Amino acid sequence: MPVGKEPKLGLLLDAIREGVPAAKAKFGEWCETCREEPTLIWQTPAIRYVTYAVVGLVGVLTVSAVANSCVPNIDVQERATTTDHRVMCTNTDCANTFVVDRPFGFDDFPVTCPKCSKQTGERSVRCNSETCKGRWIVRDRRGDRFVCPHCETDLGPAD
Repeated sequence: MPVGKEPKLGLLLDAIREGVPAAKAKFGEWCETCREEPTLIWQTPAIRYVTYAVVGLVGVLTVSAVANSCVPNIDVQERATTTDHRVMCTNTDCANTFVVDRPFGFDDFPVTCPKCSKQTGERSVRCNSETCKGRWIVRDRRGDRFVCPHCETDLGPAD
């Protein structure tokens, strides 16, 4: 450090030490005045602003606590990796309907029927035509389209 230059922190500490006795005297005088006239406490800006800040902070914390108590405690579940596929057995002697749990995008049909133990389980869909009225059916492929085998309703393009 060059000679002759005092550190600024040292100057600040010296100024505070010199002002402490005057601040103590002024604070004591203020306390005596407030004892005689208590309404002066609220008229002091520092007291008033600190009170506003504390009341505001308590209000914000109260509103936050009430809002958090209204939020339901929801347990986050793992993301699904499989889905249920409704399947019908195409064996005319069996005609069983069952559900298999397979990964998303599964399309390796036919699957084994649990009733007749044959590879005759095909994916089934609902036919919502006036004739079938939501019946589960196995789609027939006709060219590039799927149709209902009972009412011949077009079920959309082939996969």
